[in-house]
Amino acid sequence: MTGTRSDTAATLRKLDDAGASAVPYQPAGHDIPRELRAFREAAERRHAPTTASTSTNTNTTETQYA
Repeated sequence: MTGTRSDTAATLRKLDDAGASAVPYQPAGHDIPRELRAFREAAERRHAPTTASTSTNTNTTETQYA
């Protein structure tokens, strides 16, 4: 899975809802500590309340990580 932290959090939330008990994760790239932090933040966000929005705001400061 790739995407922003919010995208990853949403995917993790879907996996939780489907009954997943584990998600194997293999960080890659030249900055492994950043990758681990980003994944941890996404994993923590999956527990945050979600809000339905029809807004198409493209002004975001969130960076997408592959």
